[in-house]
Amino acid sequence: MDGNFQDRDTYNALQTLSYNSAQERLIACTQLNERVATGAQTSLTPQEEELQRQGYIIDKWFSHTSNQLTVEGLVQLHKALVEGELGVLFRSNHFSVITKHKNELYLLVTDLGFLHQPVVWEKFSAIDGDTVLCDGSFHPYTEPPPILEKPPTKLKDDSIQQ
Repeated sequence: MDGNFQDRDTYNALQTLSYNSAQERLIACTQLNERVATGAQTSLTPQEEELQRQGYIIDKWFSHTSNQLTVEGLVQLHKALVEGELGVLFRSNHFSVITKHKNELYLLVTDLGFLHQPVVWEKFSAIDGDTVLCDGSFHPYTEPPPILEKPPTKLKDDSIQQ
């Protein structure tokens, strides 16, 4: 599964391009726009006009999908995943286990920072990274209050050595 769905114009502009090719096309468009802005080039060929159009779409796509998930992608994941089913999601150059529980999407937490905590799932309901961590039963995890250390004992005046 991939959560990075696009509209038709974006799809048409990117369908044959790899990530690196899209970046190269954007660089070529930027260089063309600089030549036009400085007056070094005064007219555009039809191919250069198409490059500008594609460059605008590619730039917009890079800006809106830097987290490699779109709202439409999240909607499609909801539609595609069956309740209780496990899937594999590829996002941000990382594979994650994804499941649907009570019509909510969750990702299996694999971060070593949670190794000694009862965190198992991360609610996957927003594209901006605003998530809720959950235990193995999909209940929100709340961190226990910190353990207060015993205050240091006060030294008697005569115990200070000079």
